[in-house]
Amino acid sequence: LSESFPILPGRMSLIEGVNESWIIDSSYNSSLGPTTAALEMLSRLKGRKIVVLGDMRELGKRTQSDHEQLAISASKVADEIFLIGPSTQTYTKRKLESLRYPTKKIHSFMTAYQAVEELTSLVEKGDVIFVKGSQNTIFLEIIVKALMKHSENAPKQLSRQTAYWEKQRQKLKK
Repeated sequence: LSESFPILPGRMSLIEGVNESWIIDSSYNSSLGPTTAALEMLSRLKGRKIVVLGDMRELGKRTQSDHEQLAISASKVADEIFLIGPSTQTYTKRKLESLRYPTKKIHSFMTAYQAVEELTSLVEKGDVIFVKGSQNTIFLEIIVKALMKHSENAPKQLSRQTAYWEKQRQKLKK
């Protein structure tokens, strides 16, 4: 059946990570319902859980409320939380702090590139890293690639791996 209906890259793909960790790569896109459901699934897994959340885009009037709800859901599951993008920095981080989630376990960055070094230094054997965010300028596949045990498989396993997308990602470094 999996050959008839393959899981597309960046949509809840399980990838072997560095330091004998596992990555659940859902970096292709994000909205509140699927993210909340994925966090509920994550809560059933063993191991330390590192949750990487990028902004959810195109929400309009729900931007603040959905990012705050994201904080509530993530705080119940995550041992460490990485926030990527302006909406998570503003709304999700503030809500996590109001929930008294330990501030030393909240890691907040504007871009995925900025988060890579701190995140990779934190990963230990047995960790499960869940990665979810919208695609427009968030590009969490950058983080997934940095955490992959076999990053040479990125062109086949990750979303947005063409030359066009690499050019878009490079704009974040400027």
